[in-house]
Amino acid sequence: MAFKHALSWINFEFLTTTGNGMPTITINSVTLNGVKYNGTLTVTNDNYNTTTMPVATAQWTTPGDDVSAIEVPETNNENIPLILDGTAKVFGDGLLILPCTRNENANFVINYTMKVGNDAAQNFTYTYSLKDQTWDMSSKYTYRITISPQQIVVAPTVDPWTEEEPTETTIE
Repeated sequence: MAFKHALSWINFEFLTTTGNGMPTITINSVTLNGVKYNGTLTVTNDNYNTTTMPVATAQWTTPGDDVSAIEVPETNNENIPLILDGTAKVFGDGLLILPCTRNENANFVINYTMKVGNDAAQNFTYTYSLKDQTWDMSSKYTYRITISPQQIVVAPTVDPWTEEEPTETTIE
């Protein structure tokens, strides 16, 4: 039985190009805004012939004004310091959201702190527009964000949302 996820999985990873006396950057929070979080999934089976694999189609319907700001879960209020080591730091457990087409008001907001030497830390926010983004069912979206004192670069990737190791189960 082939299984496909009906949701989209959104993840955030952070890197920095600072180090060796440069500013220290700490990620405080990431909030996804303007996305649908409530809907009804309808699944239909388009093929009833038992000799071939059934083709199922699924579609989400959502209320018109059901939008929310969702903070990335499982960050446990722990700030994530970034260091110059080339390893991406995953922020939180990601978000499961309803698949959607382009939304003019969708964005994510990063709240981060930058500290230089013994100077007082300064808080910053950065908003990345998702108005041209489409999220499909059964896809995993990773936003890899590189932050330096000069710029912020967002590099999104899309992968199929699959389990690590498929397992076979005998059904009697």
